[in-house]
Amino acid sequence: MTDSGAPPPVTSAGPGFPRVALGLAWACSSLAVGVFGWLLLAISDWSQDRFAGLVLLGLAALGVIATAAVASNRRRDLTLTFSLMASGAFVVAGVAAAVLVMARSNSFVGDLLLIGGIPAVGGLVTGLTCLRARSMAR
Repeated sequence: MTDSGAPPPVTSAGPGFPRVALGLAWACSSLAVGVFGWLLLAISDWSQDRFAGLVLLGLAALGVIATAAVASNRRRDLTLTFSLMASGAFVVAGVAAAVLVMARSNSFVGDLLLIGGIPAVGGLVTGLTCLRARSMAR
């Protein structure tokens, strides 16, 4: 005898899962990059560091826009394309910010890895999640 009122077991993620995961990935990435950009602005006295901090804060703003676009779930193809392009911008701008900071002579490897690594990892995670969302949307 089986209970007819029991729901069937869940064997896969629902149709909204990729959108939620992508939105959370964007929110976490933009928060991490924004906090690090703000810290870079607050503690630096070099002009290259300040400009790199502004670049990171701009990336955080782009991440917030991508989060809102993904959360709205309107025009899914356009939203996923924008999200993928923003992921690429995260990676490229993170490397550019690290190069700006590297221009000064007393930069440490750990600093460069943080400045370039946080946006690059965020861009890679959101990009891979976006590609997964695209494949599940088809």
